[in-house]
Amino acid sequence: MGKYIIAIVIVVIIVGLYVFSFLLNEKTEKPEGCEDLSCSGCKADNCVTRK
Repeated sequence: MGKYIIAIVIVVIIVGLYVFSFLLNEKTEKPEGCEDLSCSGCKADNCVTRK
């Protein structure tokens, strides 16, 4: 039973770190010169910048 608790705690820590880093990354401002990107380089259809 103890192995399952340790495994669950490890998974919760990994998911928590992912969410924490995602939220911190979302709050980060774009560097100077990256505000107006003309997206002609890549042809990714699912890019949120191109839409």
